[in-house]
Amino acid sequence: MAFKAHFLNVGCADCTIFEIGDDIVVIDCGYRRVGTGISKQTNIYNYLKHIIGKTYIDLLIISHPHHDHYLGMEELIGRVTVAEFWGSPYQRRHGDNSLSADDWNEYCRLKERLVSNNRFTCTKGVEKTFSNCKVLVLGPRESVNANETRECHDANLVIWVFSPANNFLICGDASDSELEQIRIGWNLADCTVLRASHHGSKNGANLEFIKAVSPRDTIISTQSGIFNNVPSNTALQRYKNYSQKVFRTDVDGTCTTPLVVS
Repeated sequence: MAFKAHFLNVGCADCTIFEIGDDIVVIDCGYRRVGTGISKQTNIYNYLKHIIGKTYIDLLIISHPHHDHYLGMEELIGRVTVAEFWGSPYQRRHGDNSLSADDWNEYCRLKERLVSNNRFTCTKGVEKTFSNCKVLVLGPRESVNANETRECHDANLVIWVFSPANNFLICGDASDSELEQIRIGWNLADCTVLRASHHGSKNGANLEFIKAVSPRDTIISTQSGIFNNVPSNTALQRYKNYSQKVFRTDVDGTCTTPLVVS
């Protein structure tokens, strides 16, 4: 069975594509919004069609409803069929500063246009198998919405992809508190490739979590000069201390397995 992972250079945003034989799993589908425009360093539809050679997605996972993780869904509408959709269980609070009403409404509208059925909100323990690979949700917990001070990143989907050669941990923009719960609840030592949380921000660079994972490779989907301290020097040093290699999409471009610096 052919297997390949693609970590796309989409600026300070996220998009990861897994080819598992003939099956396609996409985790996040984002661009960075620039004012009233959109930054499209990599066109996700063209990448699917012309690089991978597919115009369908078997499983689309959006880790959380921030535009740098969902906005690319817009270009897939009418072009790509999506068989199944997994989304964060987050329930937006009134006056929620962690998730604007505009982002929430746009996310819901795009999701409904792209995926007519088979839409699910997921929490810890949900899984799906493709050939001899497994996609498993490590978090958040079902109780995440019981916290009255919860924020969107606390309910970010953290995904483990088990494959014959590598185990991938895809963190989206998981908060430090969520990563701590995952560190306590799961054995992370078998991870070989970590897709770092939150574009290399210090928020999401939970030191004890990074130590527990200690992956062979860390990939940071980021773009410097967009936000202050992203990527953070503190976060970068933590990843370098506990990884054999660290890749940055703004430096190394789109990364695919096997991971090498060109």
